[in-house]
Amino acid sequence: NNGAGAQWGTKTFVLDSNRNGSTPYEKFDGFKITQLLKENGINNYPAANACISYSPAADTGTSGWFFPAGGQMVELRNTRATLKTKSIFTDYSSSRYWQSVQNGSGDSWSVGLTSTSTQQSFKTTRYQVRAILAF
Repeated sequence: NNGAGAQWGTKTFVLDSNRNGSTPYEKFDGFKITQLLKENGINNYPAANACISYSPAADTGTSGWFFPAGGQMVELRNTRATLKTKSIFTDYSSSRYWQSVQNGSGDSWSVGLTSTSTQQSFKTTRYQVRAILAF
């Protein structure tokens, strides 16, 4: 979204290796994490909900829109120059973006897609989200 942004989420849940990580930028399991957040009540996770609700609807034969993990966000950042040459691509804002790997019950990781900045942030902070899908 390029509007006011969204909170990562406010619900506290039992952390496990699928949803927690001190090295989130090595994780590429955003689809799996999104499914776990859906099972936990997607309305408790506004950033993930914004991703799966993204419009236009995803084409059949794809994974559907999901909330990318840290490694997927870094891949978006690293391929920005190539993506900008595509007519369907909308460039990133200079704002921070959430990614789906949380760091603890109260914080998660955010990333700058136009810089190399990454940081821990309170999950109640509003940042941009970027939905992705897999073919």
